[in-house]
Amino acid sequence: MDEYRMIGCDAVSRSTGFNFECSPLSCNTLAADFPVNKYCLADTLPDEIEMALAFSKEQAEPGPYFVIEAWVKGARIPQPSAVSG
Repeated sequence: MDEYRMIGCDAVSRSTGFNFECSPLSCNTLAADFPVNKYCLADTLPDEIEMALAFSKEQAEPGPYFVIEAWVKGARIPQPSAVSG
């Protein structure tokens, strides 16, 4: 069985149609103003919900925001303890 692990959470906009569009963290460089991990994502769902609320007040992107979790296959990205810094 393939193993997956969560690498973080993000808030993305969706103003037209059914496709997600932009992340204010990366598209609007708001990652400089919020705590993010090396993947430009929040580490926890509650942290990202707080960020999404802030984005909606600032209206960094048009449309509603959706909070998502980002998952990857475990073998594709080294575990944090194996990453040299």
